[in-house]
Amino acid sequence: MSGNLSTRAGPELTSGIDTISTFELVTSALMEWSETVRIRFTDSQSSSNNYLSADNHISQFNVSSGAVFVDGNSYNNSYIAKHSQFISPQEGYVKSIQGYTVATGSSSCEEETITISAWRKTADVDGTSTTPMNLIYSQDIVFNGPTNQLVKAIDSKLYGTYNKLIMNEGEGVIFSIKRSGEVSACVSCVSSLTMVFESTENQATAEEFMFPSLSVEFDRLAKAKSIPDSQYKNTPAPVKKISS
Repeated sequence: MSGNLSTRAGPELTSGIDTISTFELVTSALMEWSETVRIRFTDSQSSSNNYLSADNHISQFNVSSGAVFVDGNSYNNSYIAKHSQFISPQEGYVKSIQGYTVATGSSSCEEETITISAWRKTADVDGTSTTPMNLIYSQDIVFNGPTNQLVKAIDSKLYGTYNKLIMNEGEGVIFSIKRSGEVSACVSCVSSLTMVFESTENQATAEEFMFPSLSVEFDRLAKAKSIPDSQYKNTPAPVKKISS
């Protein structure tokens, strides 16, 4: 319903207003969360294993997993508590991962490839059993020789492998970084990225919505719009917009 009601409406319009009707306006929308992830990876992490964030310094990725992660394989149950960057607040999925990375202290390095990945993982609560890790996103970043100021893009919409995995409430997202191909362990890099998580179910909110309704017996709606009183027509009175 939409229309204009003058604050200086004449008697005829006023007599057509019966009451203030109150409705419950329900708005339903998908929810989104974002999380900024910082990754600092140095040449001290020299193996080809996947490295995870430190327990006491989450942006420092210097904890070796002792393995090259394989999509779908099960790994240490403690990873979600120690090394996750995000815990799903409700059912949803990682919608996007975007950011940048730059090599540091690499002026004497040859070409080297670094792989940044994001994984879905569950926890065995009150237990110790290993749980599966599933690949959400992975991107190979090639640093070509001395590149201390060359910025590379991280973007799940443009590069690498992206899997839209539905996550249950309480599941975690774990980022890892590793050296790929021929490992020279020369390049260090710093990365900053933002992960966006979107719910799969709408979040509904309700609030009261009120507007004047016209009495059916007067049927004044058309007349109120087309024949305002003379005072309204000749005076620049303020107008209140009513819409729904």
